[in-house]
Amino acid sequence: MQAASLFDDLERVDASPCGYSESTFHFLNRARGPVWERERTLLDAWWHDFPSDSQGELRGRIRNDGNVGFRSAFCELYVHQVLRRISTHVECHPALPNTQRRPDFLARVRGIGPVVVEAKSGTGSPAELGFSPLMSAVMDAVNTLRFDRWTFRVSPESEGRQAPRTKPLLRGLTEFVESLDHDALRARLEKGGYYESSPTFEWTSGDWRIDFQPIPMREGRAGPTVGMNAAVAIWNDAVPIREYIRDKGRAYGDVGGPFVLALDVPSLFDTDHSPAEVLYGDIQIVFDVNFEAQTGTRRAWNGAWYAGNRWRQPQVSGVVMLPNLAPHRVVDLTPTLWHHPSPTYPISALAPIFRQAKMNEEAGHVDFIEPTMTPAEFFELPEDWPGPEPAFADE
Repeated sequence: MQAASLFDDLERVDASPCGYSESTFHFLNRARGPVWERERTLLDAWWHDFPSDSQGELRGRIRNDGNVGFRSAFCELYVHQVLRRISTHVECHPALPNTQRRPDFLARVRGIGPVVVEAKSGTGSPAELGFSPLMSAVMDAVNTLRFDRWTFRVSPESEGRQAPRTKPLLRGLTEFVESLDHDALRARLEKGGYYESSPTFEWTSGDWRIDFQPIPMREGRAGPTVGMNAAVAIWNDAVPIREYIRDKGRAYGDVGGPFVLALDVPSLFDTDHSPAEVLYGDIQIVFDVNFEAQTGTRRAWNGAWYAGNRWRQPQVSGVVMLPNLAPHRVVDLTPTLWHHPSPTYPISALAPIFRQAKMNEEAGHVDFIEPTMTPAEFFELPEDWPGPEPAFADE
């Protein structure tokens, strides 16, 4: 018998924030409050819109496959929901004529015709997975502390093989906060350049080292002690995303029409710099060794599409970048459809919520076209969804 909901039927009494050791599903399943109830309702509605023969598998991934499974399943829910709102019919895992591999969707888009779409969440890199289980447990311990008008930017420098004793860490962090001058540091923060010169609490224990940089908050503001984190560097996220685009470009061959990839990517891709490097190649500095001076910049030939004298992967009509896709970002996220410069099958705007990026080869830059509809209008949600209430009672 098919389940009625993705979530359990229970009385929800826990309104605390999500812990670092807690999975996204577990948090949403137990969180009390109207914000989280609206997110659960939306997820259930989108899940019921999914083809019935695929609902069971999707529900299992959301509930049982940890954060990676939840994120991947939600990406498919989101992409399917977009397609069903612009199409007359959406088929899951359709058979294609030239391969036994099956993409995620075949949509008959109004005004365009059949479009094959593959949805992918993340790259599998450490950057997207965040803290390890041991580090997550340490962060949860730190978040048991509450400091009036203080939060911290946390930078793990080295992680030990065994869980450390956290009581000395909590005691040391408390003593550090008591030594700080809030008003003086707040003035420095507002002046600018704070993060390059602020005091830092460097905690070490055996082979562990974590740096805590205090952030003075405004009067009346509260939040978790771990307010920001730099779990790992993410400079190389372009590499696995490029490889994924190349792999999918080869996987299905000529599908007989437009083929689009929809990628849930790290939040760094909210700017245009990172997607451009993925697709067109890294920026290289041109240096004149005779005059020992920089003479300009150019693109490396390592982009998913750019090969110096030709464009690769013409069978990929476009790539939709979905930076840090998550349920609470549904009305805030503006996806960007990056058009292939020389595709076998060109694609038009596709969805009205998509911002478009098109290479202008003559001018040597990318032109951007803004969306014609807001996500709130498109998904029929309020502009302040999932609010207007604060997510947590003490905010």
